[in-house]
Amino acid sequence: MNTTRPGRPRVGWRQMGRDLGYLLPGMPIAVVSFALMLVGFVLGIGLVVLAFLGLVVLSVTLLTARGFAAAERARVATMEGREVGPFYHPPERGSGVSRLLRHLRDPQNWRDWGFCVLILPVRLVTWPLTVAWFGFSVAMTPIIVGSWAISGGGGFRGLVWLLA
Repeated sequence: MNTTRPGRPRVGWRQMGRDLGYLLPGMPIAVVSFALMLVGFVLGIGLVVLAFLGLVVLSVTLLTARGFAAAERARVATMEGREVGPFYHPPERGSGVSRLLRHLRDPQNWRDWGFCVLILPVRLVTWPLTVAWFGFSVAMTPIIVGSWAISGGGGFRGLVWLLA
């Protein structure tokens, strides 16, 4: 039995900056990836009847999803300060229709596509909470520091005590 525990995550002011750097651009990225993935998928399905043109659109959509997923892995790695887990794509072989179909059969490409679609609802919750919480923290800092200064540093007694 392995009794070693992983190290505790680093916390502090630097980590707060990394977390904000990860969370704040997340919403615009999620909106763009969601729109591209949905439009590409629907357009690809709709154009399948036109002599493989739909397969090309679907393949390009999946390759775009792969790019978004790679960018997301890089963002998470920067935030956490470590490499993000392995992922596997089969080696590129063949040409033409066989290569196109290989992209469509790759389960990792479909996972990446699903991530690009499903991350938008998550970001619709986390992004406003992040902005509101950060704004509240910044707005409350002068009030807390001011009340400490007014009370003479002896502890926070409240503004009611000051007015009485």
